[in-house]
Amino acid sequence: MIDKGSFTELFGQRNTVDPLSFPGYRNRLQAVQNLSEQSDAVLTGTAQIGGTDCLLILFEPRFIAGSMGILEGEKITCAFEYASATKLPVITVTGSGSARIQEGTASLLQFAKTAGAAKKHSDRGLLHISVLSNPMLGGISISYAALADIIIVQKDCPAAEKALSYGMADILADEKETRNILIKLLTCHCKKQTI
Repeated sequence: MIDKGSFTELFGQRNTVDPLSFPGYRNRLQAVQNLSEQSDAVLTGTAQIGGTDCLLILFEPRFIAGSMGILEGEKITCAFEYASATKLPVITVTGSGSARIQEGTASLLQFAKTAGAAKKHSDRGLLHISVLSNPMLGGISISYAALADIIIVQKDCPAAEKALSYGMADILADEKETRNILIKLLTCHCKKQTI
């Protein structure tokens, strides 16, 4: 989806937490970290798409179904704040199994926290494009992912056509079409800013 070699990770050197000392959670985290080669379920950083600079927030569905925990919420919030400070458009690619039960209520609070950061980004007149992919369940679909200026739902996402017909998404796209759509949208946005 992004231009080859253009990604620079941000906020990657952080440790996952176990606020409830949930039985077996630390071992599970270690196992998924080894499997996915990621420290958590979210990857954040700057990139280029069709030559346009942007900030990318990407969920890793292999990491406990891409669920939202405290660390994920913190990284997403920091990423939106960084994008607001540097005036970058944000592209979020979300495939998530919703809240991480092993972190309890603290996990649920991340939905409000990330939604607040997305709202502040929007209030500055900056672009946020949300790409919904499979899986897409629960809280995240009504959190920051639903607050974007433009919402693209991929055809492999559950109930993708219904999301489009009910106005919960703006564009229905095949995964292979997503890059070209993003290039067009970002190009239009950049032209608008220079007028």
